[in-house]
Amino acid sequence: MGQPTEEINFLLLFLTGTLGLLFLASTLILFVFINQKRMLSQRNKLQALKSSYQQEMLKAAIDAQEKERKRIAEDLHDEVGAVLSLAKLNANRANEYSANEEGRRLNKDTIQFIDDTINNVRRISKDLLPPTLEEFGLIKAIDELVAKVRASNIVRIKFEYRGEFNNLYPEIELALYRIAQELVNNALKHADAGEIEIYLERNENHLTLKVLDDGSGFKVEEIDRKSTFEKGIGLKNIHSRVSMLDGEINYFPNLPKGTAATVELDLSTRIHK
Repeated sequence: MGQPTEEINFLLLFLTGTLGLLFLASTLILFVFINQKRMLSQRNKLQALKSSYQQEMLKAAIDAQEKERKRIAEDLHDEVGAVLSLAKLNANRANEYSANEEGRRLNKDTIQFIDDTINNVRRISKDLLPPTLEEFGLIKAIDELVAKVRASNIVRIKFEYRGEFNNLYPEIELALYRIAQELVNNALKHADAGEIEIYLERNENHLTLKVLDDGSGFKVEEIDRKSTFEKGIGLKNIHSRVSMLDGEINYFPNLPKGTAATVELDLSTRIHK
């Protein structure tokens, strides 16, 4: 009788020990799992904080850039423009007192030079701080940009839009205007384009800006491969503004030749006017 009892006791002890080991192992696995989950959560929070901090820094840098543009534009208008206007007034008065034809001709040339400089100052001032954007909105501002390019007779350019743009937040309007302006400038300066097309479309909370040209183009993979520091100032500004809006920009060949740049924005998380 003693032998079976000892075997039962041994089996019970073995089972108890096994269950205890399984419990410890399960507890250890659960602890490791919970700890890893907690570490992953902390890592995600840190990444989110880092991303948020980078976005705030980027926004602060762009805001500072726009404030500097505004200051320079106002200085050009108020100080340089005023001085040039006074110089023109004096040149006109000198022209009245000039005793000979040569003196009058020189004064006339000087007045023309001052007029050209005043117009250039006004143009630069408007480029730095387009009043049309603030007063009439994005569509009118791009219309004005297109009109300036068209008046230069350098390239053919057109602008088409579809959707409602009157209730966009001013920060988005300014960013989109600067992006369009920079893409057009790139096509003019670097692509040797003969035609530029700008398309703007909004479908509820989805907005697309597309700028196409028929210029020399570039290899898209080279742009993607370049680091932030290797990209030119124009491309840096474009990518910074797109990033600030949590958007996405892609470049495609505009067959048969040229480049198409497409900016996609999700406005569902954005505040509107």
